[in-house]
Amino acid sequence: MAWPGEASAYEDGINSTACTGCHSGGGGTSASVTFSPTNPVLGQAVTVTVRVQNGNAAYTAAGFNLQMASGAFADPPGPGAQRFGQPREATHTAPRASREWTLSWTPTQAGSVNYVLWGNAVNRDGTVGGDAPMGSAVSSSVFVRLPNGSACASSGACASGFCVDGVCCNSACNESCQACSPAAGGSSPAGTCSPLVADSPGCCMTGYRWTGSFCEEIDECAGANDCCTAGEPGCAASATCINTSGAYACDCPPGYGGDGFTSGSGCVPCPAGTTTVGDSQVCTNIDECVTASCGPGTCEEIPLGSWVAPGFVCNCDPGYEQADTPSRTCVDIAECARGLDDCTPEPAGVCTNTIGGFECTCNAPAFEGTTGRDCVDYDECSDPTYLSRCSSVARCENGFGTWACICNDGFEGDGFDCADIDECTRGLDDCHENATCMNTLGAYTCECNAGYEGTGVFCSDVNECIAGTHGCGVNEVRINQIGMPNRCECEAGTSRAVGDDRYRVRCGDWLRGAGEPCDDGNLIDGDGCSATCAIERGWACREPVPNGTSTCEETCGDGLIDTLEECDDGPANSDTEPDACRTTCVRAFCGDGIVDMGEECDGGGNDTDSVPDGCRSSCHFAYCGDGVVDTGELCDPGGGVPGAAVAGTCTTRCAPDAGIDPNDPPALTGGAGCAVTGAPMPAPAWLVLLALLVVVRRLRR
Repeated sequence: MAWPGEASAYEDGINSTACTGCHSGGGGTSASVTFSPTNPVLGQAVTVTVRVQNGNAAYTAAGFNLQMASGAFADPPGPGAQRFGQPREATHTAPRASREWTLSWTPTQAGSVNYVLWGNAVNRDGTVGGDAPMGSAVSSSVFVRLPNGSACASSGACASGFCVDGVCCNSACNESCQACSPAAGGSSPAGTCSPLVADSPGCCMTGYRWTGSFCEEIDECAGANDCCTAGEPGCAASATCINTSGAYACDCPPGYGGDGFTSGSGCVPCPAGTTTVGDSQVCTNIDECVTASCGPGTCEEIPLGSWVAPGFVCNCDPGYEQADTPSRTCVDIAECARGLDDCTPEPAGVCTNTIGGFECTCNAPAFEGTTGRDCVDYDECSDPTYLSRCSSVARCENGFGTWACICNDGFEGDGFDCADIDECTRGLDDCHENATCMNTLGAYTCECNAGYEGTGVFCSDVNECIAGTHGCGVNEVRINQIGMPNRCECEAGTSRAVGDDRYRVRCGDWLRGAGEPCDDGNLIDGDGCSATCAIERGWACREPVPNGTSTCEETCGDGLIDTLEECDDGPANSDTEPDACRTTCVRAFCGDGIVDMGEECDGGGNDTDSVPDGCRSSCHFAYCGDGVVDTGELCDPGGGVPGAAVAGTCTTRCAPDAGIDPNDPPALTGGAGCAVTGAPMPAPAWLVLLALLVVVRRLRR
């Protein structure tokens, strides 16, 4: 039977109010409890052994009271025991001398379960009085673990020591693709580690599927797994779906950037100057200098902000320039061809292009210098080596960059070999037609023929009649013949003895005889052959038949200088242009009516040396010293030349009676002064002045 008072005492200890004074004290009693298994399992019966040690020999038995915080004892809990008050509390049914009780307890709560154990000594007097409970209860706990299949948070909560997939498992399940719960994909009941069922999502990595025995890769780009039809983000139209290990990618074409997905950035052409590299789909700057070949120069990229094709420039080394081509390679500058050199200009200097520069040299041997920029002509004619190559009858002439051997006048050849020119046989002489040309070494001489006299260039007929060598006798008339001895003809009323043959050539007899330049059968001037059988200026005469009648024709104006012509400029002959060859083939002269070079005036036939203020015969304006009192003059003593008069000679130095100051005689260059008495100039002075004027006029003609 149960003793409520005792039970209360066990519950409340020695100070129990329900049984005050029921027990007098512990008296050294001790108690202990053990659980088997040591770690009970929820819902599984546990053997609980209670031991009480009676510490007072006066007491012959002992009892206990065990209160668990949860769970339930069997009913009855075990031999000599009973449940007391509630299933979680057990006590003895009667004191036992053995002092040990074996109880059966089933936990209903996992985790730490507290318990309290009271032990006491019993005197067996039939009352509770005198019994001795422990001074204090044994308070402790037992840890209740979960059975396999129970939900768990940690392996320590499980009896097996393995919490897998949130349940207590019979093993660690540490192999891939296993589970301990059907909820986690396991193929066995909860608490038993087993393989996952096929297609379990928690087994394999992303991109793989569980077949029930192994992980198989998913090809997202093929069949039902195509990323575009399997609910995954699709690839852009220009992208290519590429299966990868456990995943897939949308690959944009080269030169396009983006993630390739329709739900993302897609594929966008890379901006100029950028592209994608390798597997990257990010548009990055193109380092054109990696592949550019600038050659002798440095490659410099063009920044993306100002990028233009081809994206780089070549900073070329000196002597090179960037080619205007997409490659922009540095090429050599042809300084010589483009005139960028500083060599002495051609032909003295020679510019030679080199790779990256140029060289200057002098064009030897015609030019000399030290740098090619200071080239000057080399005077070969000062070099005996060159000079010795010329012929002994040649001269060396230096030119700019050249030299030559020139045969002397009268010789011909290349200057190295010169031969005499026979001017006579070639008609290169200027001998008079009535002279004989005789060739000499390097020259020729002209000698007037018999009957003529002069230099050979100019020959005139020897007039025997004037010279007194005519040899004519009494009653004979002396007749000169051109180039021939004179004739002596009888005077009128006289005759010559029969057989006298002194009648020879006669002008106008239609036959050109010895001494006659021409004979046209008349004695008329102006038809080419004059009345004295002389060829007239501007004409040329010939005889179709030897010694026959002469035929004359005008040659002035044909551009060739013929006999008696001073000049012939052909159509350029003019009687109005200054200094021109006149239409009569004579050079411009004072008195031709045209003011030529060196003339102050030219009155033609109106030139005068006596009329005041007139154009003088020397073709100078009237001047002081011309012997004529002109406007502004008080006197003019003459004896001067143009521009040579002393100032005041013809004004202030004139005496009142004769216009000449006797105390200040004039001084005129080229002439004598006026006589003191004003007497005429002495005859010799007048003759000198007249001769001077005649000479000047002839020189002008």
